Amino acid sequence: MAALDDWKAKAVSEPIKLEHTGTLVQLRLPDIKECFIAGGVPMEILNKMAVAARKSGSEPEPDTVEDWQADMGYRAEMVRRAVAVVEGEPVTLTPEDVAELDVEDRNEIYLYASRAKPLPLRS
Repeated sequence: MAALDDWKAKAVSEPIKLEHTGTLVQLRLPDIKECFIAGGVPMEILNKMAVAARKSGSEPEPDTVEDWQADMGYRAEMVRRAVAVVEGEPVTLTPEDVAELDVEDRNEIYLYASRAKPLPLRS
């Protein structure tokens, strides 16, 4: 099982110092589709976002309250699933934990989790 444990460990990034608070985190890139579903994004909004993304080539901005709520749920789920280690301590974040994090840190983690910002290369 050592090989499997080693492989799983490689799924977690090297430590990243978050720009706003300086907190050291290690991230595991989440499955984006699972986060959409777990984040409670209704299929009609997913379809609308997919069409807009294909047209513009980038992530569309939500335009209704329902879209914003779905987007916030999705982003929170991405952050929750991405954070694996904080300051060297393995963690499992709850939705409440995510809501209490520094907003700039959440935004930076989301950028990594969504692949908009590349993770640092392993040394």
